[in-house]
Amino acid sequence: MLAWTSRPQELAGREATLLLRLSEPERTYGLRLGETVALVDAPEQPDGELTAPAEAWLRLATGRLGPQHTPDGVRVTGPVTLDDLRRVFAGF
Repeated sequence: MLAWTSRPQELAGREATLLLRLSEPERTYGLRLGETVALVDAPEQPDGELTAPAEAWLRLATGRLGPQHTPDGVRVTGPVTLDDLRRVFAGF
């Protein structure tokens, strides 16, 4: 679904693989941002990390995590910012 709904062109050619660390429930994945966007296995050497409650990740992935809905626990490190991810996941 992410490959269909995301807009990787918003990164202007930048690529990254983030460690996606979710809480409530605890889960760990990889998020590959390139020509396409995909959930992958958790990378051993990520370019950065997105840490968030699972609900916030779901809201982000569907284009519904505006600043007013972002909980304090959401953090992004590495070559992309939360605002970059909001542009990539603009919604349906």
